[in-house]
Amino acid sequence: MMKKLGLCVFTMLLLLNLFACTDNGGGDKAETKLIKLELTANKTEIQADNADTVVFTIKGYDQNNKEMSTTNKIYKDGIEITGTTFKTATAGSYKFTAKSGNITSNEITIKANEVKRLTRILLTADKTTITADNIETVIFTAKGYDQDNNEMKDVGVRLYKDGVE
Repeated sequence: MMKKLGLCVFTMLLLLNLFACTDNGGGDKAETKLIKLELTANKTEIQADNADTVVFTIKGYDQNNKEMSTTNKIYKDGIEITGTTFKTATAGSYKFTAKSGNITSNEITIKANEVKRLTRILLTADKTTITADNIETVIFTAKGYDQDNNEMKDVGVRLYKDGVE
């Protein structure tokens, strides 16, 4: 009986030792922790036409400066936006940041420029008089100007006479 008890104690100690030395996956690995968010944009200026769009990218980095996946939110002037893009019809400057938990990214300023509108057309001719002989011609030049009186290139002005181009 003493032999059986000794064998039983030996087996239990052997099993206990075996389980105590097994790596359960926890090991000595340090916990990965987000320490930095980086916000980038594909451009920093857009037209305030509600079509030109900025696309944001957010990257999170751990304590070893390795990229890691994170759950992020983007904020425009402190207010959360939906998605990772921005467009507007209102000219101005907008400040963006990203947040994940208590980590805040760098700030990016996006400038939305006022859309230039054609407000004036200047039509000039190279001659003020011609002979009506079906040979002599006049060359017309049309220039377009925006609301700030700046000349606009390639505005596509077409000339019509009596409703015909």
